Parts: sequence; structure tokens; C-alpha cells
Amino acid sequence: MSYPKYAKRRTPIDALTGIKSSLSNLRQVISLTYLLFVVNGRKSFIDYCISIDSKTLTIKKDLLSAISNYLSPNSIDESVINENPLVKNQYEPLYVGMTLLFRLGNLKMKGKQNTAERTGGLRFPKQIYFASNMFVLDLILSGFSEEDLKKSLCEWLNNQKASNKDFEYKVCAFLSVCTAFTQFKVRNNDGEEIFFQTEGIFQSISEGGNDVTIDDGKENVGPTRIYKNVIREELEPWIKQSSHGLYFAESDNITAQEFSQILSTTLDICNVKDDSIIKADIPQEEPSTTHPLLPLQQIFYGAPGTGKSFSIKSVIAEHMSIDVDQVDMEADNIFRTTFHPDYDYAQFVGCYKPTKEKNGDIAYDFVPQVFVNALAEAYGGVQPAKSSSNTSATTGQVANSESKEDDLNEEDTVVEQIVESEVETQAVKPVYLVIEEINRGNCAQIFGDIFQLLDRDANGVSEYSISVDCDLREYLEKNSPNAIKNGKIKLPSNFNIIATMNTSDQSLFPMDSAFKRRWEWVHVPIKNQNFDKDGNQVHFKIVVEKGKYEYDWNEFQNAVNIEIQNKTHSEDKQMGDYFIKKNVTLNEFVNKVMFYLWNDICKENYHTEDNFFRTEDESTEEETEFSFGEMMADKVNKINGFMRKLKVKNLIETSESTDASDVSTPESSAD
Repeated sequence: MSYPKYAKRRTPIDALTGIKSSLSNLRQVISLTYLLFVVNGRKSFIDYCISIDSKTLTIKKDLLSAISNYLSPNSIDESVINENPLVKNQYEPLYVGMTLLFRLGNLKMKGKQNTAERTGGLRFPKQIYFASNMFVLDLILSGFSEEDLKKSLCEWLNNQKASNKDFEYKVCAFLSVCTAFTQFKVRNNDGEEIFFQTEGIFQSISEGGNDVTIDDGKENVGPTRIYKNVIREELEPWIKQSSHGLYFAESDNITAQEFSQILSTTLDICNVKDDSIIKADIPQEEPSTTHPLLPLQQIFYGAPGTGKSFSIKSVIAEHMSIDVDQVDMEADNIFRTTFHPDYDYAQFVGCYKPTKEKNGDIAYDFVPQVFVNALAEAYGGVQPAKSSSNTSATTGQVANSESKEDDLNEEDTVVEQIVESEVETQAVKPVYLVIEEINRGNCAQIFGDIFQLLDRDANGVSEYSISVDCDLREYLEKNSPNAIKNGKIKLPSNFNIIATMNTSDQSLFPMDSAFKRRWEWVHVPIKNQNFDKDGNQVHFKIVVEKGKYEYDWNEFQNAVNIEIQNKTHSEDKQMGDYFIKKNVTLNEFVNKVMFYLWNDICKENYHTEDNFFRTEDESTEEETEFSFGEMMADKVNKINGFMRKLKVKNLIETSESTDASDVSTPESSAD
């Protein structure tokens, strides 16, 4: 006789209340999701799109054909479907909308980290694992005639309200109920965080609030940001927005107070105690593979000055669902190191070193370095192992004090197994190991056998463990026992490794392909724009002679990068937007920018056509080659001539010309 499988102890998914993701045109998303569910035979899973190129996706041809046939005789252009946010948008806002807000299904990235689309405009194929809400929606829509259903779905695909008011109301009401379980966050004007559900909105309105708002004092984030679009796009039948705030739309069927109570009851009866929680043979579920906080294992690469280090700070902020200005790179869960040619395994992992004890004696101890320190933190920090008596006392408290001694020992074993399982699979908090200039060190030598840990399984845990030497084993067993098991270590799912690579230095220590493929590579492009910390565009100046010769940094950067591309046939040596980060004087410009251009590009091409260290005569437009030393002897003239050669305008002359053209002169009048 067989019995039902044990209930799973599911790992909660992140509410992502602080992520900066926005999703609009929601009618299009809902209608296409439903159509994919139906034309795919109402199966639990669909792999619905493929890549055209690195930045463009398209619905699979067989699905496009099936949707067209299903909607017939109504016609829908293929471009409308392929422009649908479900195809075109980034993964994370779609995940927040589909999974956390409407709970129609679990959106997954196909073979990529869930953060892979954050930068560079990249897009990767996605999959949907449908939830039971799709069956509920299907049941609702089965009540409409085939003609009305097809017409309404076409209207929603075109981001229009359905002309059938019954369709519009019932689907919107269904979506409103779906949002009842979503956790939202808003910050008031004092910066206080308020976490709420839609129940709270109805409660505030029913209590007479005529100025209820979910506007964030700083910036709407997470599901709240998308829910505001639900209201704005009139997909929420009971809550409307006025200039004063949110209000309950008049309804013949229900009041705000009654609907609030229905939501409260729904939430109450869903909060059921799990009687199986202490049972011995309930398996601990591995963390969901769709969890947005799967570990980052990324290398940010690009030309010098593109902002790779800032990109790391930004991705940590998004990964932790906080604002970038809240990221403290000196925090105890962020570990930083910089590789260089002399960097080795001992500096990365640790080794025995002489240490001075309190009494002045010299002892030799294992001294952990950045990797081991980060690993220990990921497993809960440095926590010396407890004695067996302490462990028994702790676990004994969990067991029923009235149980027999044999039962108590059995219960202790069960609790230890559960704790052990949780240590292996559950993230205490995210830990970030940041490696600057990863290609300046010999990665094969530095990582050694740690290289094997970089293979992660679907849950973000190392697929293979490695045995450590006796020195490291002794240290971990003594100071961080959770991090080692039977002399072996793995990277847990909360252990993130983020690195930077300057492409102009990529030949220092070439990485082999086996090492490269274990990372997600994120290109940091040159944008020819600079922004301050608040996201406002700024224009840095190259001040050769104040008030006389001043040049725009981005204009110069763009012009010289074209020269670099033309002469080297590569982008690796180009200069990024933040090669300089402020207005610079002549000496600063010469010693940083011009020295880089000469030393890395032009020096070897001196006396050849590929040397673009040339001035242009102001009157004859004749070009003259110069060396770095010649420039240092006559900086002002050489730099001004260099700018003329690059066609970079003098801001002072441009300004004076503009001012002169603005001065009106009296026109002569004919009698």
C-alpha cells in the first residue's frame, strides 16, 4: 500500500520589496501568458521564446502559428506579440509581476543567472512554470463565448481595454484577488519603511482615509512600483487614484470595509500551522532554482574607466534589494581583494605564519585570508565549535522533556540533521567576495583546487566538494565548523564572487577556457556620458587654460576612442567614461590621459601613420607629429593643436560665438 509523499518544507522566496523593477502594459502580459498556456495544451511548463541575437528574443514560430490559429478569424500582427513585455522586458520585472504580484507562474531564465539581463541590454530565453491561478483564470474565461473571448484577448494584446465590460471586470477582479498575498513596501517622507498588503489599503480607506497613498517618499520600488501601474492602467476594479490619493470605487456588490474583511479572512485561514515541522523524515527542500538571489559569479569587463567597480556596487545593491547609496563596501559581509602578478594561493586562502601571543611568545598559527574569511562568514561567521556537552544541551531542549532517553537521543539526531541541512542549503545572509583586476594575477595558481568549487548546481551550491589540507581543516573545524564537513568544503548559495577585468590588461595572465566558462561575463560598455550619484548627467571639462582653452571630456573621449579603434582595430585600449571623474587641469590631463595614450598606444607607433599624437596648425591645417617629451616642453600649444586635430571644440570659443550671435543688430529699413 502506498501513501502520499511527505509535505515539503519549502524555502520562502524573496519578496523583493526593494528591487528597482517596473512593468507596464500589463494587459498585454496577461493575455499573452494565457494564450501560451492554452495553445500549449494547458501543460505545466512552457519554453516560449528563442534568441535572434544577444539583445533580441522572439516567440517560437510554432507558438506564433498556434496563437494566430487560436485567435482566428481575428488577426494579430506577429510584431505585436514579439513587442510584448513578456518577450521584450528584462527578467526581474517580469518575475516580480508574474510570480510575486499575480502569481500566475514561476518565471525562469533558461540556463542563465537571474541577474544576467541587468546590464548591456542583453536578453536570454525564458520559461514559465504555470501556477494554479492559471487554471482559475481559465475557468473564468470559459464562461465567455468563443467569439467574445477571442476578441477580448486580441484587444488586450493590443493594450486596449476589452469592449466586453463583463470580461474586463471579471479578469481585473481576479487579478486584484491574486495580489492579496503580495508584500509591498513604501517609505514615508521621514524615510520610515512601511510593509503592507492590499488588505492594508482597503482598511485605511474603509476607516475614512481620504488621502491614502502608496507613493514612496523617495522612489517606488519592488511590487509596489508595478502595483501602481495596475491602478494607473485601471486593472484594479476597486481602487482608483485621484489627485488626493487612493479611494474605493463605488460598487453595487461590495464596500471597501467588507472587501477588506474578506481579504483579512483569506490571509488568516492561509496561515496554517505546519504539524510536520519536527518530523524526522520530512525532507528539507532545496532552495528554489527560480530564487532571484541565486549566487552571483560574475566578471565585469571593459575598457579602463568604464565604471566596473561602480557596477559591482550597483549589482550588490540590486542583489540585496537596497539603494546603491546604502551599500557599504566595508560591511562585514563584503570582502575585497586585488589580484596582482605576485599574488598567490597563500594570500588568497591562508597559510601558517608566525604570530605573537599575549605573553610575547612567538607561535605559528594558520592565518586565514580573504577567501576563507568570506567562506566562514557565509556559513554564519567565525563561531568556535561547541563541546559535545553543549551540543547535547542545546538539542535536548528541542526534544520533549518527557520522552525516554532513547527517544531523546533519536530526536537530537533528527534536529542535528535538519540544522546541518539548513546550513548547507539556506543562506544566512548574502556574502560578497569582490576581486578587483582578476586578470592581473595568475588565476590557476591563486585558485588552485578552489577552481572546482566554481561549478554550482541549480540551487547555487558547489556541485563538487574539495578536500582541504590538514591546516585549513583544523582551522575551520575549530573556528567555523559549519563550513566544513568530513574534511571537505563547498560554496553555499549565499557566497557570491564578483570580479573586474580591465580589457587593456588582458594579456597579463591569460585565463584558460575552463576557468572562463564557470563565470557569467558582463560587459561594461562605454557610453560617452557621465552621471553623478543621483543619476544626473554631468559634463567634465579639460581646462588647459582657464577661461581661454577648455574642452568637454566626453567630446574628447569620443574623438580619441575613434582614433584608438582605427589604429589598433580593437576597443580594449579605449578610454571609459570615468577615466577622469572631475574637471581636470592641464597637468592632470597630461600626466594621466596623455601619458596613458602615449605609453599604451602611440609610443610603439612613433614615426608611423598609426601614431595619432599630432597637432593641427590653426591656419594651414597641416598636421605635425609630436612625442610625449615634446608635448611636455610645450603643453598648452601641443594640447590645443591635438584638440584641433581631433576636431574637439574649444568651449570658450563656442560660448563666445553663441553669445555674439545672440546680440541683435538694428536692421536697415527701406523708405
